[in-house]
Amino acid sequence: MKHLTLFVILVYSNFIGANVTTSAHSSVNSNNESAPIKDIEKNNFPDSFILSEKSLLSLLAESPETDRLDSLLLQAKSNFLSLDQNYSFDLVGEYKSQSSDLESLAAQLPVTRNSSAFFLGVKRPTSFGVDFSLGYNKSKFSTNTVSDIAETNFLGKVSIDLFRDFLGRTSDSKIQKSKLAFKSAQIERKINQKVLELQVRGIFWDYVLAQESKLISMRLLKSSKNQLEMVKKKVKSDIADSGDLARFSSQVNARHSQVLQFDGNLKQLDARIGQLFPSLVGRKLSLGSYDKSEDFLSFNACLAKISQHQQAPSQYSLYDEVIQ
Repeated sequence: MKHLTLFVILVYSNFIGANVTTSAHSSVNSNNESAPIKDIEKNNFPDSFILSEKSLLSLLAESPETDRLDSLLLQAKSNFLSLDQNYSFDLVGEYKSQSSDLESLAAQLPVTRNSSAFFLGVKRPTSFGVDFSLGYNKSKFSTNTVSDIAETNFLGKVSIDLFRDFLGRTSDSKIQKSKLAFKSAQIERKINQKVLELQVRGIFWDYVLAQESKLISMRLLKSSKNQLEMVKKKVKSDIADSGDLARFSSQVNARHSQVLQFDGNLKQLDARIGQLFPSLVGRKLSLGSYDKSEDFLSFNACLAKISQHQQAPSQYSLYDEVIQ
């Protein structure tokens, strides 16, 4: 629970940074309260994609990371079922038929002309070290002197392991271990799904932070270039000296490097999104609508809820079930 709480706080801290940075320029995506569902509808265009929390979360079902989580759960389920099936009922059967045209060399030496045998039974090994089997056997044969001699048998067999698996001490422990592993895998699948959703939301708000920071840096860069041009004119008029020119030139270079840095951050985020959602590789990504005020309210409500507990509230987490 602590890890999840820290991750939620980290996601929203990035979001706070984006809001504080953009407060000086309210024209950058401010008061944008359009419904995120419209962003999903706009994504019908194959060459572009509108980024929003809902549009990204809607793609989780086709993400390779989701497939990886599902494969881990299916592997645990397969291990449990394969072990449990070892102790199920098996139906066994057998049929034999034989015929011969041999003639007897003497009356005292009968020759079997026709014979048939049929067997049907069930067997089952158990997890407590005892194997059971029941069967029905019927045979029939004829000789050169006697016809249609039939024999019917009912068979029963019990086998007990007196050494390694006595009273099922080995088999039962394997079944219980596999069962608990499958149950644990089910819980971990739910936890990992929530972690993956948090990761996607974090990437989206990191994208918001980088995009808005880049826009602000570009405006500041434009302003610095205008100031530099004014300083150049003042230098020609001997109103400013070369030190002022060097200082404003350095400011232009610094803000230009900030623009390049945020542009690099956006490209890294594009790569992360491409890893999670290969279907978006090669498509033009652009930010959709988002409501910062509503998310701030949710974030503050989350902090208020967390502050009510002196210890991590285990009732809100599945980690304890995994540990048990």
